[in-house]
Amino acid sequence: MIEIPTVRRYRRTGLDVEAYRFVPLNQREVADWCGGLLTVIPHNGNDNNTELVISLKTIDGEMLAHLGDYIIKIKDGLFYPCNAETFEKMYEEIVDGS
Repeated sequence: MIEIPTVRRYRRTGLDVEAYRFVPLNQREVADWCGGLLTVIPHNGNDNNTELVISLKTIDGEMLAHLGDYIIKIKDGLFYPCNAETFEKMYEEIVDGS
């Protein structure tokens, strides 16, 4: 059975965040959660090979979340994409309020 990711809480030294992993099974929910625009773009500049992304407006400008990325919500209600490898090295999941 395939597990569909849900919004969960994570911690990085002194910084608790909410995060949602962007996968094909939850694409609409993640886009709605972060206020992003679900769209298709050319993959590696090739119009015949497309990629599903979520476009996010951040204080640093427009950023793209790619399938497999986490979208992080910080205290101020701001959202940022983060690739899975980086996210999983930096954050640990908060379980049962610990």
